[in-house]
Amino acid sequence: MLSFVIFIVLFLTGTWFIRGLLAFHANKRIAIQLGLPYVASPIDPWYPLWIASQRRLLPLLRKLPFNLGSFTRYTTWGWQYKDHYDMHRELGDAFVHVNPFNNELFLADAGAINEVFTRRKDFLKPVQRYGASSVLTYSCSLQGN
Repeated sequence: MLSFVIFIVLFLTGTWFIRGLLAFHANKRIAIQLGLPYVASPIDPWYPLWIASQRRLLPLLRKLPFNLGSFTRYTTWGWQYKDHYDMHRELGDAFVHVNPFNNELFLADAGAINEVFTRRKDFLKPVQRYGASSVLTYSCSLQGN
């Protein structure tokens, strides 16, 4: 019985991992098609488990060799405020954050931001993020899957 439970847990974990990997590659293809610079991370910054555990995991991830933990720069809660304009200075006025769950478009150009907010049908915003808190963000989701 115990071996069956272990098998199910491993199977579900493997399935979840493979699904995330496939979704990540699909989202990356969409970002490449946009022709904008992009940054990629294996974690969605809005994933509840990541939000709850990032304070303890960040010091460990940032110490990974070969700069493997560099994705933590743009996946920590409120990174946009700490980073100020630095990411846009490096990547330009528009860039895409690719992760397994969605793509986020970040803009620093007033005209482009106005265009996104006036063309609501073309730029879908993830309603589940706003929920009861009604927190506004300047990123919008470019659904890929």
